[in-house]
Amino acid sequence: MSTSYLWGVDIFGKVFLLPNNGQHWEELKGQQLEMKKVSAVERCAWGLGCDHQLYVYVHSTDVPIRVQVKTFENQRWNPVDGFTSRKLLFKDRWGWSNEDGSEQCPKSSYTLPSDNWSYESDWYVDENIGGKPTGKGGWQYAVNFQTHYHPEKKWNSCVRRRKWIRYKRYHALNTWAKIPGPFIDALQEPFIDIAVGGTDLRGQADGYLTVWTVSVLGRVFVREGINSICPEGTSWQEVPIDPDKEVVQISVGPQGSVWGVLLDGMAIVRCGVSTDHPLGQYWMYVCPPEDRQIMSVSVGTKAVWAVTREGKVWFRKGINFFKAPTDNFAALGVSWIEMVGSMSLVSVGPSDQVYALGNDDNKTVYLRTGVTASEPYGKTWKVIDCKERDLSAALPHSSAASLASLLHSISMSEINDSQQAEFTQGLIQSLSSSQLYTQGDDDNGNTKVTPNPSYGHDDTSSDITEKTVKFFMSLEEVVDAKHKVSVDATRSRQRSSSDSAEVINPRHRSRSSSQTEFKSYWDRTSVFSDSDDSDDFSSSQDRQQPKNIVFQENNDLHSSSNGESNSQKDFKVTDLDRNRHDYSSQSSISSEYSDTIIDFVNDYEGSEVKGEDKVKVHSGMDIVSFKKGACADSEKTLTQSEKDSEVYRLDQGSSDLDVENRVCEQSKSEELSVCMNSFHHSLRDLCQHYNRGNIAWVSISGGGCVVNHELLPQWFTQSNSTSNINTLTGRSLSAIYRRKIADGEWRLSIQRQLQKRQLQEVDSFKNYEHAIELTSWVKRGRMLWWREHRPHKWLDCNIELEQGSERKLDNSTFSVFYSHHGKQKHIQLVLNEITCVLNVTSPDSRQSKPTFAVTTAKRTARRTPLMIGANSYEEMEDWISAISMSCCDVRGLGGPPTNQAVWATTCHGDVFFHEPLPNTDTTQCNNLYWRQIGGHMCFIECSPVGIVWGLGSDHTVWVYTGGYGGGPFKGLAGSATGIHKQTDCKELTMYQTQRWNPIQGFTDRGLLGEMFFKNKVSSGLHDDSHQVKLPSPHWQWMNDWTVDYTLDGGTDQEGWQYANDFPGWYHKDKKWKDYVRRRRWVRKCKLLTTGPWLELPPLSLIDVSLQVEENEYGDGQIALWAIATNGDVVTREGVTKQNPQGKNWIHVPSDQPFQSISVGGNYRVWGIANDGSAYLRNSVNPKNIAGDCWFHVPPPYSSLRQVSAGGSAVYAVDVNNGLWYRKDITLTFPEGTRWIHVCNNIQKVSVGPKDQVWVLAEKVGHSHGVVCQRLGITAEKPTGESWDLGIGGGLTHICIRGLTCKEENAEAIIQDEMAPSIQRKLPEITSNIDSVVVTPTEDALC
Repeated sequence: MSTSYLWGVDIFGKVFLLPNNGQHWEELKGQQLEMKKVSAVERCAWGLGCDHQLYVYVHSTDVPIRVQVKTFENQRWNPVDGFTSRKLLFKDRWGWSNEDGSEQCPKSSYTLPSDNWSYESDWYVDENIGGKPTGKGGWQYAVNFQTHYHPEKKWNSCVRRRKWIRYKRYHALNTWAKIPGPFIDALQEPFIDIAVGGTDLRGQADGYLTVWTVSVLGRVFVREGINSICPEGTSWQEVPIDPDKEVVQISVGPQGSVWGVLLDGMAIVRCGVSTDHPLGQYWMYVCPPEDRQIMSVSVGTKAVWAVTREGKVWFRKGINFFKAPTDNFAALGVSWIEMVGSMSLVSVGPSDQVYALGNDDNKTVYLRTGVTASEPYGKTWKVIDCKERDLSAALPHSSAASLASLLHSISMSEINDSQQAEFTQGLIQSLSSSQLYTQGDDDNGNTKVTPNPSYGHDDTSSDITEKTVKFFMSLEEVVDAKHKVSVDATRSRQRSSSDSAEVINPRHRSRSSSQTEFKSYWDRTSVFSDSDDSDDFSSSQDRQQPKNIVFQENNDLHSSSNGESNSQKDFKVTDLDRNRHDYSSQSSISSEYSDTIIDFVNDYEGSEVKGEDKVKVHSGMDIVSFKKGACADSEKTLTQSEKDSEVYRLDQGSSDLDVENRVCEQSKSEELSVCMNSFHHSLRDLCQHYNRGNIAWVSISGGGCVVNHELLPQWFTQSNSTSNINTLTGRSLSAIYRRKIADGEWRLSIQRQLQKRQLQEVDSFKNYEHAIELTSWVKRGRMLWWREHRPHKWLDCNIELEQGSERKLDNSTFSVFYSHHGKQKHIQLVLNEITCVLNVTSPDSRQSKPTFAVTTAKRTARRTPLMIGANSYEEMEDWISAISMSCCDVRGLGGPPTNQAVWATTCHGDVFFHEPLPNTDTTQCNNLYWRQIGGHMCFIECSPVGIVWGLGSDHTVWVYTGGYGGGPFKGLAGSATGIHKQTDCKELTMYQTQRWNPIQGFTDRGLLGEMFFKNKVSSGLHDDSHQVKLPSPHWQWMNDWTVDYTLDGGTDQEGWQYANDFPGWYHKDKKWKDYVRRRRWVRKCKLLTTGPWLELPPLSLIDVSLQVEENEYGDGQIALWAIATNGDVVTREGVTKQNPQGKNWIHVPSDQPFQSISVGGNYRVWGIANDGSAYLRNSVNPKNIAGDCWFHVPPPYSSLRQVSAGGSAVYAVDVNNGLWYRKDITLTFPEGTRWIHVCNNIQKVSVGPKDQVWVLAEKVGHSHGVVCQRLGITAEKPTGESWDLGIGGGLTHICIRGLTCKEENAEAIIQDEMAPSIQRKLPEITSNIDSVVVTPTEDALC
């Protein structure tokens, strides 16, 4: 399984990734922005920033995103000017146009989409168009622009053209790239939500993706034009909704299905999403569950999950988006089902895996286990217990620094000077109490805070953290502020006692009340004391004041607006009740949770301050607020306060007003005290939460995380360093105790007694014969045997496997007993004559059974393997394993293959290898013994040094580990070494056919079957798609049957193709002569197996080639070249025998996408482009492993599709299954001179280090994929003379590139009836170079 990630956003806006094969959260690379939400798929993610703008993050890959830009220069000849583009005819195309001339495309019209793109080079002429070379200067000539072009100029060539190309590359990888919004002004209508999906929508471009967003006004916008070569998209389109509705949240599924949440809590669904309408056609509404209000929804493939505002989780029943294009009920569902648990957010993955964010204060991340196709709602919620990777190094920079920067923005702007000192002092105490930082004295005796060295802070992090704390306020300034408050408070008491009739104007009393409250709070939250008791201000000040603290005024930092010093300020403060501290302590809100979310919702800079404005601090479920009425006026100077304040002389009722003002002022101070105390408690808990490696989440996205419900990631069992140390210590202690036991005297005494008894009772009688000798063991079963002669049918039989003892291994046999016309007959095979046991396709298409074939040399020559039909797939695997192991015992084979092994794969994905026997002069191809190992591959590549790479059906790369077990071979001794779990995916196809009649129109009546199932595993006619079975019980369905709209020739809106009759040329538009039609259905399935293979993510490949020579170059590296799924060529760096996986990929630029690659001798790299032409990479050497440039080699008269380069020979296979040999390849002329046709009917070719040639014949007799070896290859006859035929049975790939010993056959076995000769002569092209010579051979396969 390739690596995919679960995305998360914490409270600081930082984005983290949790890989499905890892155990730790990793901070996103290249992160420079703060995000509010992220919506991800496997290859990229889209994020909503804190500025409410959209950004895209594309993962860097070994294959860059590069796009070819092309234009054609067109000219017409006239007798005056010659060829010119200035005097074209009226009906001619433009001087610069596209390939068909329908659009004008001058060079200046091509501009870069954004600043994230750049051109690799300037314009240059392409000298290869359609696989054919062009004339001088890149020109192609023709009579007219609509006719066929040729490279040579002729007497009637009136027009010509040439192709100009250049490449642009997307370089904004591993970073957030800003996407322009739909409006010129980005703040006109910012976004509030984003969702991505549509990756599995059929009929779209490669890498198609749709991005849906919601604006602050509730409108819905879609980003269009996103694909693999345009990750940013091209334009915005608004999707209209009802005017009285507002969308607040949206979600998109892999099939392009869209669900949203309205402001009133209802759900809105986009219907009519299909290939022709990827954005849907209309909206429909879904009522919330039980009249509740939906808060958020998340859409998957066959599931919709919702969370209501009470935190309840709901599952939508009856969802199937595969049927949604034609059935609205499949898109809307049937009913809501309440699930267990309370969540705040749910995210559904690509295979309906469900991730959730808990509704508790810790915001725990959960995974829904047991989600399958039959149970899409799952079973239980499981906590994902993962922490941040490398916490000690990342914490000071990411968490603490972000926290300090965040708190400074409010502490310096929202509270007055004394409260700033209190706030900073509380911050220091919180950081110290979390054990992340320690406090001490500097050289001058001043108190300072430094990072705790026990948590791994380095010098750099210490400096940064110290600067962060000083950025708030120095400790001297804090103590100085405390001293000023005590003096002002004493002066205020005296004034208050002498002038009891004076009260403070309510508008300007916040500073005095907050200053007095600071005294009470200092008693509770001092850095130097943990005591919560306070008697009076003076005693607490004497008790808590540290020694050697410098009192210094800092007028620059805390200066007033008019430039006056803070020491000149005078306050009139009312006397507060002494018992208010007890009241505030009981009313304080302290957080008991480890996750604290701080959300400052308003920005007050430059705005008018009102008494009701608050700065909110969310701590778990509690809300702590700093009221603006208590601290907003603190920024005013003393002079301004005196100017604005008015002192009133009250009459007899003044005492009541004084009491009322005092009570109001007391409540304000108590509330501020509660706020400050609770905030510092929350801050301390937050620091302790990060100290434990936890992360406070606000959003998660599982749209790009693939999890197998049977192979869950290692997210749930965390191993720390302590447990590892204990484990290692335990192992070392166990070894010590075992050594002591082994050396014990009592044990040596027992050994001596046993040896003495062995000598007396056993060794003295070893020459006597045994009374009873076990000669063999027998395994029996009842199965079916396929009758080889007419009539061909299945017959009941009994099979028996008998293996002799060590002395009688040659007598081991495999027998089949059956009855024919009442007579008992049997077929017996000696085990040492069996050459292969493999799983094959059932010969009876009407009765598909698990079938395996047993081959021998004689049966291989007759093309009649012994076919046995099992009752179940498990029984077939059991017999294959038993027979194969017995054959290995008889032949004396075992263990992993050697470096010279020949590898092959079958249509079922089984992996086989043949081990060449040393000192063997005569080896016939049908006598080769093939062994099977675990794994599932469709391609194998080996090298003489023992490095083996494989490709799965889903193009995943696997590297051989050296084991020899796995798969059906679970009982081999020692075979568990190097065995790993392996997954593979592939698509099964099925055709639905109909015929037209004048009464019913197109119908399936009158046809043999409605559905025709066609794939490489089995074939047959089925009346219903449910009759199509999986290839084996190890496979599982990944989705439902869906219509495939990507057929060659196109399809109509329902996926149909029309033709005159079966079979015929199909097209998408129905004509009046079309009487039949068809459409293709596809369905994905996944395999779970084991084998000696290790996955190499993340690049997917379609072809790979290893160095064919045995010698190594450079620092022991092996040349390895490959082709990615998009056709780009790459080479692997750092591939050695000790490290077969290599280090990294290097991209090799090319003007054409490639389909085949091969590394020959002397570092000659040959490739086949998609247009069928061949290329040779120039200047590849140990110091320049990527080479310099590509040399174009024209193909023969037919396009090539596969190439294999040996030590000096190069062979290729064309699209018509013809085999070609490249002649005259030398060191000075490595590209050769011409192509020579060898034979036809070739499926694959593999050339070895000694120029051996092995192929897979397309069909010989009734066998497909037959192994053939070329005989008679000499220097005089490099193409050989004849073929030696080997086993068949559905082989799809063969590789002999590690076969360094050349096996010479003494006598060629040529079956003329199975390989008839071709007696046709084709015209010989007599060019000096790049010519084709067809030499008819007498034994060519056809």
